[in-house]
Amino acid sequence: MTTTDPAKAAEARAKARERLRKWRAENPERAREQTRRYREKHPEVGKRNRKLYIERHPEKEQERKRRLQQRRIAAGKLVVADRARKHGVNWQEAFLQLWEAQGGRCYLCGDHLNRDEPHATVFDHHHACCPSRHTCDICRRGLACGRCNKLVGLADEDPERLRRIADALAAANELVLQRLAARPLQETMF
Repeated sequence: MTTTDPAKAAEARAKARERLRKWRAENPERAREQTRRYREKHPEVGKRNRKLYIERHPEKEQERKRRLQQRRIAAGKLVVADRARKHGVNWQEAFLQLWEAQGGRCYLCGDHLNRDEPHATVFDHHHACCPSRHTCDICRRGLACGRCNKLVGLADEDPERLRRIADALAAANELVLQRLAARPLQETMF
C-alpha cells in the first residue's frame, strides 16, 4: 500500500535509511563490496554526485584543495609538478642557466635569491607572450625574488610607473627625514 501523505512518506524514508545504516554498521565488509560493485557499474553517478557536491559546497572544495596542496608541498611534489606545468618540461635547465647567468641574484633588485624556498624565486616573464601563469624561453626576462615580481605585476609591467613611484617615494622619505631631524628631543624617563 502506497501513501500519498508526504509526512508519512518522509517518515517511511527515514525509517528505511535508519535500517540501512544499521545493516551497514553490522555488515561493513558486505556493505563495502556492494558499494564497490555499484560504483564499477555506475561510474557516471559518482561523477555527477561529486559535481553537485562541489557546486553546493564550494568552500569545502577550496579547503580540500588547500589541504591537498599543503600535503604536496610538504612532500616536495608540488613545486616540481607545478613548475613543469607552468614552465615546460625543461624548466630546470632554464632555471639553472638563468641562475648561473645572474649569479644567483634577482635580476631586478640584485639581492641574493633563495634556491631552497620554492616560491621565493620565480621566473619573471612578459605577459604579452604567455598567459599569466605560464612562461616560455621567449618571454622569460629572468629570475626574480617574489617581492620584485609582485611589484612589477602590481605596476602593470610599466617601467615609467615604477620610476614615478621610486621618485615619489624618495621625495616623501626625504621630507620625513627632514621632519625627524627638526623635531624636538624628547626626554626619556629611563
